[in-house]
Amino acid sequence: MVEVKALNEVTSDEVVSKAREGINWCRFASTADPDQKKWEYKLVSDNNIHPGNTCKYTLGTAHAVKEDE
Repeated sequence: MVEVKALNEVTSDEVVSKAREGINWCRFASTADPDQKKWEYKLVSDNNIHPGNTCKYTLGTAHAVKEDE
């Protein structure tokens, strides 16, 4: 699952809270997927999306989201 947000929003409490829910959803989806696909959550800022960049490169720029502390 990929979520795109403006760079100035990726550290906001609301975005981080939703990102944590996305991480939890992906964890559940990984256990429930009948094809046993591993689901992952990636938070990408809009400034890292450019024509010509590969998906792999763009996903590599994803922001780390810390689990609940």
